Amino acid sequence: MGWLIKEKRGPAWKHGWTQQTITSISPPPMPVVTLFGIVLLLLWLSFHINYTRQMERTVVSLKFLLLLLPLLLVVLARWLAANRGRLVIPLPDVDPDSMHRVSRTPWGVALLVGLVLVLLSFQSNLRSQWSPWWSSGYRL
Repeated sequence: MGWLIKEKRGPAWKHGWTQQTITSISPPPMPVVTLFGIVLLLLWLSFHINYTRQMERTVVSLKFLLLLLPLLLVVLARWLAANRGRLVIPLPDVDPDSMHRVSRTPWGVALLVGLVLVLLSFQSNLRSQWSPWWSSGYRL
């Protein structure tokens, strides 16, 4: 019958039901908490193993880059000295009839087809060496 009689509901009433709701909440059962903890532990362990493996690869790549950096700087300095400090890449002159001469020789096409066939026959071996995901059965 409370809906017939107008009751004044103020902030005390709102705080009352929220306080009652908060006190009536019970924690989940212990087996659920344990199972959730085990799942979180396994997910973290999987992430951590992949993270450390990736960090090791990154460190090796960075060390290799730092090893080659002085050589690259020497080559760049000699190249700039030879070009009088200009960053110009010399391109060969393009003969307008060069495309027709290439299409007349079948050896280039045969070599390209042979290369594609060899790469297709060793596709799974090459992919497994490039990335561990290809060797695990993942295909596009």
